[in-house]
Amino acid sequence: MSTGTTADFGMKRNELVLSALRKITKLNENEQVSMLQLDAAVKALNLIIRAEDMKGTDQAKNLWSLSEAALFLRAGGHIYGSLQGLKTNIRDMVSASYRDRSGADCPVEVIDARTWARMSDHKDQGEPQRVYFKRDRLLASQQFFVDRAPPSIGDTSVVVGTDNDSYSCILGHTSTSETQPITGASWPLYWQKGTATPTAWADATAYTNGELIFYVYKRPLADFDLPTDNPDTPAGWESYLLYRLAVELAPEYQVTGQKLVELKSAMTEAREMLFNSARSGAEDFHNKATYF
Repeated sequence: MSTGTTADFGMKRNELVLSALRKITKLNENEQVSMLQLDAAVKALNLIIRAEDMKGTDQAKNLWSLSEAALFLRAGGHIYGSLQGLKTNIRDMVSASYRDRSGADCPVEVIDARTWARMSDHKDQGEPQRVYFKRDRLLASQQFFVDRAPPSIGDTSVVVGTDNDSYSCILGHTSTSETQPITGASWPLYWQKGTATPTAWADATAYTNGELIFYVYKRPLADFDLPTDNPDTPAGWESYLLYRLAVELAPEYQVTGQKLVELKSAMTEAREMLFNSARSGAEDFHNKATYF
């Protein structure tokens, strides 16, 4: 069997929980756990996810998940917050591009506060050149500063999705069933959930986007809310989470002695496989471009 080149495998929430329980009990492949056991294990798993997220420094940064979004620009507008459509769960900005009304993308530089403060022409009009993301302890209070603002803005099409929500066009196109929100296979490439008053979606219709900033950002990890949820972590983290959950639950199942030592050892080994810098005496560091 050949090894694939894409990392699309991920354990579902309940699969991970059951695998962890099998490490600390005599549960076999055909047996089921009680609802109380499952509920307790799921809560423990979500607490682990929260703990990893709240570390917020060094290696824990790489457990953040990547998301992307479009920020619709205003004519002459330089400052954007949550009221102007900025996402409220941004931990860090990764990259940004300016998209004009023709759908063409041009990368823009993400700069820091010191660079922004030294600039004297950032309130000029024109195509955006740089963006500064102003962080805040309260994620919903963060702001996006845009260097140069377009003097005019093209029309953004807004339609009703198949879920009856409003969707704004982020990339101009002629519609097909492939692009219909939210049943078309490619709809996320062309639409983003919005708040403006929509019209009915129609096939073979030209839809347009206005000027926008398309950005990629790190967001906090999400909990395992449903049994079918995949781990909201990079591929390869399942083993670490599995053994960490087993160690967390071990006292409740009277797992002690050599068995507990073996579980902790397996957890440490799984962690070291992901983070070279976690190894004793290691001088190299985890590749942050690989895991977010």
